[in-house]
Amino acid sequence: ALVWLVVGLLADIYWGGFILGIIAIVISFGFMFFFRARSVRNEEVGFIPLVCAGAYLAAALILNMIFMLIGDNDSLKMLILLNILLILLFAAAVFLAGRYIDDVEAKSDVLIEKKKNTANASMQVSAVLAIASDPDVKKAVKDLKARIDYSGNVTQAISGSAEGNFISKIQEIRDAVAGNADKSEILNLISQADRIWSERNALHASVK
Repeated sequence: ALVWLVVGLLADIYWGGFILGIIAIVISFGFMFFFRARSVRNEEVGFIPLVCAGAYLAAALILNMIFMLIGDNDSLKMLILLNILLILLFAAAVFLAGRYIDDVEAKSDVLIEKKKNTANASMQVSAVLAIASDPDVKKAVKDLKARIDYSGNVTQAISGSAEGNFISKIQEIRDAVAGNADKSEILNLISQADRIWSERNALHASVK
C-alpha cells in the first residue's frame, strides 16, 4: 500500500483511480484494526477475515492502478461501480467468515463443556492421592487415576449420570481417607469407583 501511494503521488496518473485506491486502503486497514480488537479464541480460523481484507486490498489496488495509468473521466463511472462491487464482495466474504468463526467457536465451547466432568474426576482423584499415605491405598488410587486419564474425555449424554455417580464416590473416598477409615473400607470404595468408571466407559463404547 505504501509503494502504491508513493507511485500515485509521484507519477503522472488519473486521480480518480488514486482517490478510490486510498478509500480501499482506509477500508481494509480500518477493518483490520477493528477486527484485531475482537477476541477470537480459535487461532486456526481467526485469520480468515484478515485474509479476506488482504485479498480485497490487493484486488482494489490492482484495479485502481490500472485506471490510474489508463483511465480518464469517461471511465470514472465504471471504476466506481467496480469498486462498489469489490466492497460488496469483501463484505459478503467477511460476513460468511464471521458466521464460520462463530460456528467453530460454538462447537469448541460445547466440546470444552463436555470435557469438564472428566477433568473434574481426574482432579478429584488427584486430591485423594495427595492425602493418601497407605501404600496399598495410594497404588489403588494411582491405578484409578490412570484408568481415567486413558479414557475418552468427552462426556456423552448416556454417560453423564455415571460420571456424576463416580465423582460422588470419589468424595466418599476422600472423606474416608481424611477420616482415617479402615483400609479395607477405603479399598472397597475405590473398587466401587473403579466399577462405576468401567460402566461409564462401557456406555461410551456402546454409542460409537
